[in-house]
Parts: sequence; C-alpha cells; structure tokens
Amino acid sequence: MPERSIELITGPYRSGKSIWLLDQVAEYCRQSLLNGKQAIITVPSHRYKRLVEERLVEQLEGMVVAPPAATAKAAGLVGLKILPFYDLCHQILRQAGCGFRLIPDSIRPAILVKAIEKVKAAGRLTGLSSIADFAGTHAHMLELIDELERAGFSPSEVISQLSKVAASDARYMELGRVYEAYWQELESLNVFDERKLAYKTREILNNLDPDVLSIGLLAVDGFDRFNRLQLQVLSSIAKQSERTIIAFDYVAPPNYSWQNYSWKDKSLRELKEAFAPVLKETVRASSTPASPQATNFRALDRLMEMEEVAREAKKCLLQGYSADQIVVVARSVKPYMTAIRAAFERAHIDYFLDEPLELGSLPLVKYLSRLLHLPVSDFARQDVVRTLSSPFFNKAFLDLSSSEIEEIDDQSLSTLTVKGSADWHWALKLGKLIERLSLPGIHASGYEKTLTDHVSFVEDLIDDLLVLPNDEEFSNPLVSWEEHQALFEFRRVLANLVLEETLLAHAYGPQMSSYPAFFKRLERALENANFRRPKVSREAITVCSADLVPNRRFKVIIVAGLNEGEFPRRSEQGGFLSKDEVRKWMSYGIDIENPRHHQSFEPSLYDSLVERATYKLCQSSPIYEMTGDELIPSFFLTKGDEAAAAALTFRAPRTYAMLEPTSAQELAAGWLWLSGRQAMRDLDSAATGWMPFDVRHFLTKLELPFSTVQARTRISTTSSFNELNGCLTEQVSLGLISVKTPEMWSVSRLNDYGKCPFRFWVSHTLKIEKMEEPELGLDSRLLGEVYHKALELFYIELKQRSLSILSADDVLLQEIFESSIKSAIAWLEATRKFRHTDFWQYEQKEISFRLRRFFVKEKERAVRSGGEFVPTYFEKGFGFKEADSAPALVVKVDGQVVKMHGRVDRIDVSSDGRVKVIDYKSSSAAISKNEALAGRNMQLPVYAMAVTDAILAERNVQVKNGAFLSFSSGEQIGTIDFQDGENDFVGLTREHIGNYVANIKKGNFSVRPSSPDSCQHCDHQQVCRITELGVSDNGED
Repeated sequence: MPERSIELITGPYRSGKSIWLLDQVAEYCRQSLLNGKQAIITVPSHRYKRLVEERLVEQLEGMVVAPPAATAKAAGLVGLKILPFYDLCHQILRQAGCGFRLIPDSIRPAILVKAIEKVKAAGRLTGLSSIADFAGTHAHMLELIDELERAGFSPSEVISQLSKVAASDARYMELGRVYEAYWQELESLNVFDERKLAYKTREILNNLDPDVLSIGLLAVDGFDRFNRLQLQVLSSIAKQSERTIIAFDYVAPPNYSWQNYSWKDKSLRELKEAFAPVLKETVRASSTPASPQATNFRALDRLMEMEEVAREAKKCLLQGYSADQIVVVARSVKPYMTAIRAAFERAHIDYFLDEPLELGSLPLVKYLSRLLHLPVSDFARQDVVRTLSSPFFNKAFLDLSSSEIEEIDDQSLSTLTVKGSADWHWALKLGKLIERLSLPGIHASGYEKTLTDHVSFVEDLIDDLLVLPNDEEFSNPLVSWEEHQALFEFRRVLANLVLEETLLAHAYGPQMSSYPAFFKRLERALENANFRRPKVSREAITVCSADLVPNRRFKVIIVAGLNEGEFPRRSEQGGFLSKDEVRKWMSYGIDIENPRHHQSFEPSLYDSLVERATYKLCQSSPIYEMTGDELIPSFFLTKGDEAAAAALTFRAPRTYAMLEPTSAQELAAGWLWLSGRQAMRDLDSAATGWMPFDVRHFLTKLELPFSTVQARTRISTTSSFNELNGCLTEQVSLGLISVKTPEMWSVSRLNDYGKCPFRFWVSHTLKIEKMEEPELGLDSRLLGEVYHKALELFYIELKQRSLSILSADDVLLQEIFESSIKSAIAWLEATRKFRHTDFWQYEQKEISFRLRRFFVKEKERAVRSGGEFVPTYFEKGFGFKEADSAPALVVKVDGQVVKMHGRVDRIDVSSDGRVKVIDYKSSSAAISKNEALAGRNMQLPVYAMAVTDAILAERNVQVKNGAFLSFSSGEQIGTIDFQDGENDFVGLTREHIGNYVANIKKGNFSVRPSSPDSCQHCDHQQVCRITELGVSDNGED
C-alpha cells in the first residue's frame, strides 16, 4: 500500500461493499491498537450510524477467535468512531482547537429576516421587495441557500459568477446578495449553521500540516450521493489520513439499466475529480440476484389494502420468519397511518411504525399548550375544565380532588361562567391557579417582555402544575418514556427560544414581545418539532416510508401504495428551486441540481427496494382513495402494459378473511360482511374443530351489539321491536318497569315522539339534554323570548288604543313599535340571566333591525289581506295554573283522555268571528303542511283545537287557518288551511295524539325516525347511531 492511499469501491447495490469495508476497519483496529491513530467511519445520518453499529456487532459476534481466547467473549474495537458527516466536522474543528457556536435550524429564519432588511435598506432588493416579508418567501430562500451551500458555492463565488452573465438588478443577483448578507449576519454574530460550519472545516483542514489529526483510516459508507461541499471536506480529511476507503453504489454503463444508477453519474464524476489523481477504483462484482416469490394484488381502498398486507405479514410469521426479517413499505406511510394501526392491531401483530412523532400531537404537549393558553383565552370555561381534568394536571397544587373538579364543571355551567377571572369568583380553590397564571395587562400594547422572561414563566408553571401519571410502578414503560421524551423535547423548544435571544440580543437588542405573541411563536415551534420513537423489540415488524428502509436484505418485503403520483413520486419542487429555476442557475454556471430530483431517482429507489427481498416480495395498490377518488396503479406494477394492469388480482373486501383469517375478529367480520346474520349462526355452529381461533367466544361477545344493529336497521319487520331497539312494551306489560307520564302534555313533547320515539324517550323520559357551552350574549332561546315580548307589547298597545296596522298613522306606529322594542330589551335585562358582551349595544341594534324588518313584512301581509284578521290575543296560555290561563285542552281518543297545555303566540280574529292562529319561529326554514299530517309538527292543529275548545270555547269560533312567521326573515314560512276540504288536520292530529300517548304508556320507544330529516337536527345521534348504521326497509341485513 502507498503511504496515503485512497480506495474507491464501487459495485451494484448489496454486492458486499459495506461488509468488506467494515472488515477492513475491524482489521485495522485490531492491527493498530497501540499506534495512536484513530479510525473513523463517516456516514450520512444517525439512522445509518445505528445500522453500521448493528453490523459491526454482528461481525464481531460471528468472528472466529483462536485459542486461548476462544472461551472469552468477542472482543470490541478500540479507537473507532462512527460519525455522521456534520458530527465529523464538529470533531475536526474541536481537535484543531477551533471553537464554534452552532445555531439550531429554528433560529435561521430570524437571521435571514435581518439579512433581508439590510439588503432592502441598502436599496439592493427591488425585484423581490414585494414578497420579501412573507414567511413562505423566507422558507424558500433558506432552501435555496442550503442548496448553494451544499453545491460548494460561497456567496462571493455566486456573486462573482452572476456578475459575469446577469444584470445587477436581476432577481438572481438579488438572491445572491441575500445569501451574502445571510453569511455576514452569521459572522457578525460569530455563529454557524451546519453547512457554513462545513466550509469552516474545509478552511481549517486546508491550513493544517499533515498528520495533525492522527487519522489512520477514514472509511466513507452509506452515501447514496455526494454534494460538492461534502467532497471538498472529505478530500481534505483524506490528506490527513493514511488510508481512505470510500464505498459507493454505482455500476458504469452499459452494465446497468438506465434507471438504476444514472442519477449518480454527477456524484461519481465529482468524487473522482475531488480525489484525483491518487484515487484507485475497485469494482466489485454483483452477487447472484435473489428470486423471491412475487405476489401482486389490488384492494378496494387503503384500509382493505392494509388488511391484506397484515395478512401476508402474519402468514410469513406463522411460517417461521422472524419479525426483523419482514418490512412493510410505502412511499409515504402518512396516508396509511390509521389503516396500519387498525389492520395490524386486529391481526394481533406487533409492529414498529418508523415515523417521526409530531411533538404537538402528544397528550402531554397538548396539556401544556392548553395550560399556557389559559391567559390568552382569558380563562375560558372549557379550557379551564379540560386543563383541570387532564391526568397531567397537578391537583395537589390546588388541593383539588376529582369529584371537586366535576363539581366545578357542573357549577360553571349553571352559573353561566364563560371567561374572565371575575367569572370564576365563586370557585375559591381556583383563585390560586388564576393568580398564578394572571398576567396584568396581557392584551395591552405596553405589556412586553423578553423571550427569556416568558420561558422562565413557562418553566415555573411546568414545575408547579405538571405531573407525569405514568411514572408509577406498574405503568407501561414505553408510555412513560414517551412522556419524559415529550417533556424533554418541549423544553428543547423553549431552550432554542432562549438561545435565539441570547445569540441575537447582542447584535439586535433584546426581543420584546407580548405573551400572546410569544404563545403563537411557541405554537409554531411545536408544530415543526418531532422526534423518533425507539424500536423496543426485535419481535416487531418495521413499517416505514421507502426512504427510511434499512439498507440491508430482508426475507420478506411488502410494498404498499403503488399508485401513479405516489410511487413514483412527483419530484417537482416549488419556490426558488423549481426545475426551471435550477436550469436558470445552471445557465449562469451555478449547478445546484439535487440528484434526488433526477428523473431516474424514483425508479432506482424502487429497484433498490425490491431487490432486497430474498424469499417473498408482495406488492399492492388500492383502487380508490378513502375520499372516493379512483387511483391508477403504478408503472412499477404494470410496466405500462394495460393487459398487465387488468390481470392484477383483485382481493375483494373480506374474501380472504374467510380463507386465511388473521384473528377471530376478522373471521367473524368476513362472514358478517359477506352473508349477514345467517352467516354468524353458521360460523357459530362450525366453530369447533377446524378454526384456529376461539371464534365461539368472540361471537358471544359480538351477539349483543350485532342484535342491536339489526334491531335498529330493520325497521319494517315486527321482529325488530325489542329492548335493543328501545321497545320496552314487554317489560311494561309484565310489570317489570313502569312509564311515568305527565299530567299535562305539551305539543313539543308529542312532536318529538312523532319524529322518533327513541328521541322522546331520551329527551323527556331520561331527561338527557345536549350540553351547550355557556356563551356571552344572547343564545337562541333568549333571542326568541325578546322577539316574542316585543311583538306582544306592540300588539297589546295597538289593541289598547283601538288601532290596527292599517288604521294607525305610520309615524305613530313607528313610535309604538320602537317603544315596544325598548321595553322588551329592558324586560330581558331585568328578568333573564345572561352575560353582556362588549358588543351588547350592537346586539340590541341587530334585534331592532330584525324586528323592524318583521314589522315591514307584517304590514305588507295586512295590506294584501285587506286587514281581514286583526291581532287580538297574545301569548295566550291554556292548561297552566296562572290566573289568566285558559283551561287545559282535553283530547279524547279511543276512551283515553289526554290533557294538554301550551301557549299560543298570537290569535288573530276577523270581523265575522273567524280565527287565525300564529306561531313565531326563529328559523327561516320552510315548514310543510305534510309535517302536521305526519304528526311531526302538530303545533298549528293543536293551537286550533285549543282556541275552539279552551281559549275561546264560549264564543263557538271557527279556526280558518294558521301560519308560521319567521323572526329571522320576517316571512311566512308555513301555513295550514283548516277549511281546505281535502285534509282533516284536526282529526288526524287527535289520532296522532291518542296513538302517541298510548304507545308511550306501553313503553314503545323504538329507534324509528319517521323521516330522514328527523335525524339531521337530533341531539342524540351518537346514542342511536342510526345515521351511521343505515336503515333497511325490506327487512334485509
């Protein structure tokens, strides 16, 4: 060997290059134990570093040791360092005695902003000035700067090259000036980003004498491509090393197919240029390619596809293959996250999802974000209750118990607590929390502090108000680790904010911000933060994206998601690095093309992936996206042959669940999917002897929920009327339970029964109401009351003055109407409990506007009818104990007596004694008369009966018609003509009332909506779930 040798080992993928390189490293470490020279392996990433460490351990464990050491454990390697490329740069600088401060990527945008401001102030940023302040522009500029740095072009080189061919005011020259200003800002702060640090490393290495670093062996492995900056640094390190070995996947033409290696041509060419003339290349022959069993299929959608993938994986496990010899791959696993969890957990397969965890999605971080948001939301009720109820909340800080927190939740609803510290005055124990979190003047412009002050405030809150519930003795260690890691990463985000201020304060002064601005900044930082969950067991199948598959062979490889546009992925970049932009830079002599965007990269990635399978290769594609969009199978599956695409096996949903079930649950689901309830009975009877699972036990657990589903979906068959569907008639008839009915019925209750008996039962028998969050201002109920009151006062005043809308003077009418509005609002404030908002005066104007519009529409209706009906009675009650209430309405049907009470909004009377009933509605949606005929909205017929039989019984009047009037629009949104000669509205309503009350007494509360519209506005959809299950009218499952 020459004194300084540089060896390049090329060859096809997985031709033994890395193994040979590691053998050379191990041999060097054994032979040069005492020579004081270090051996270094540099790799592209920490992920690949772990793979190299695993391979070295395997090689050492398999090493043949000669006696007498044969009985000892395998020896280790002394003096070896495995370093990712940028970590190698750090070590060289430290070894050379050069100190440095490295900034995290999160700080770079702030430095870039300062650079842009300086270029702008100098008048050298004209073409880009209109977009220079956008956050998206900053991100794209940093991407461009990264590529320029990787390509080995310093700012001076970029500007020098552009000055030869581009105008001084060209956009590319402006970008070069921003790049230059960015470096100047780094230098003024005496800090480095990762790539500029590599430039510094190159500079230091070029000024070092030989052998200063004492490197005996430099090995370079795992790089699928090299950029010029890496090659410049590595070639300089090689001058300090006695021996350099570089392993690189490459085969020269014509010995390879076009797509496999052409994207590497540029890297290899630049590598040879960087290490010439001492570079010696050795080409390793390819190994015999494996011929795995191939299985290709298509599934209905991603969920069904992943179920089939889980089936293939489980078959391999049952055949004896270990989990670490199986890998499941998609170009990106993000579209499959839910499907992966569902399929693998149903199949009872341990799996490791090798994807970064988004920090902001973790429960602990969500709790901290909610806690820190309390001052911003001004202690909003829901935020406070959710914070107190979190398992991460330190209840001991407030001396609170879980039952006390529930009481606080209930009382905050009853007291209409919305937000603001004053709203919580009744909750004495919360005073300490509110005082701890209160920031005086938080929303005032003058209340600003430094980032360090804000971070100190947050750290103190964490110390006081955070507990880790999974630190107990028998907790899941993985969950406990995840919580501790989440807290560590959260604090790292805080530390980066402090570091940013520390670095920038000297040059730019302290960064002052309000707490809300700080919180928004913290939120953005959390959104961009993530970390990797460790693989805790070798018995778990790895599921990962194609870029992250370990670079080794596997017995079984399963590739999912082979769709056009997904794999191969479209590699078009935007911003300042689009294909056209990159070509333009190249025309200026600045090559920043990333090999990964080469058109052959995706085919190469695919070929490299599938060639790693030694026993079985399974490839799949979904036909439809989960949204319903149709997907096209990838060229990798079809090779562009339509016949091949048509020949792909389609695995119909659940079919293979019958043939090769992964679990009892899937087997039962398959039978249910294909044949319904009868199949379940068949499966139960056949479950002995031939089934590999305890299917009978599972079916026993499934029987009750399945029967409930059947009862609620087969509404046309009498067999569905049982307790599973809310029908309790048998229990009532046997005296096991009783149904308590009210003495007085209201039409709204009976309307609910007409819409759905189950809805009536939950709302009025069980008295379960949808919880409405308290809000500032008026809710819909109070708005309706004030509208009713204003119109009542207006028409009473007209009646007292013996006036009507048509007979009174317009000015007088307007005066009376405005007075009525003011009186109604005063009545509301005096008698109803609600919280004023800062916009209360505008809400009053909104009320007045809608009432004025209603008045205009009322007058138009009066003009069209010629004043036939005159408003005479208002808010007339019947069946109440009030002194002015009319007697109850008594409805006699089939021998039973039903007493009803209610309140008619308005009764209009004509000169000949005919009557019109009016009901006000807040909504503007039309109400058909068919609703009354079907018994879903019986208000107008019931009010008509109340007028004739109770309110005006002594006058023997006839009700001609009824109408619904909308407060919202002022329009008439529904009407019933009781004398149309076609429909007996009153007679049908009597029958409905009789039937409803009889069925309620019998206990018939079936889930039986009388119309699909009945479910749309029901508060109990999550209880009955009929909208999810669907309804079959023909009695089939």
